[in-house]
Amino acid sequence: MKITRRQLRKLISEVSVELSDAEVTAAKNELEKEGGAAGAEMVAKAVKDAEGGDADDLEDDQVLKALMDKEPSITKHTDGDIVDKSGIAESVLNRKVLRRMIISELKKVELYKKYSYGVDDIRDKTKAHDDIVGHT
Repeated sequence: MKITRRQLRKLISEVSVELSDAEVTAAKNELEKEGGAAGAEMVAKAVKDAEGGDADDLEDDQVLKALMDKEPSITKHTDGDIVDKSGIAESVLNRKVLRRMIISELKKVELYKKYSYGVDDIRDKTKAHDDIVGHT
């Protein structure tokens, strides 16, 4: 049975690529080093340069597709950059947790309860309260 070049290319492109954990870690490290987003070529190079991987002889598109299939938090941006969204979710969660912690600590302070609605709602205003409002 003879195979044409076109058929061979199609078979090669359809072969499923499985990346090792070392290759995925190399890609995540590259993305983290670049601030969460990097160029597609840079990420593919990091995956190919990882030790213990078999992605050296693959095309960049195949490497990136296999990376995104294995790690769902890594996606391709509309501009073509590869983005790791796991850091984004963590930072949003950290802000919410931090906000809750600050509010719970403020509630322990007596003045927070007194000023929680603003200076206008204070029953016994003094000259000091007017000075505070004048400086804000």
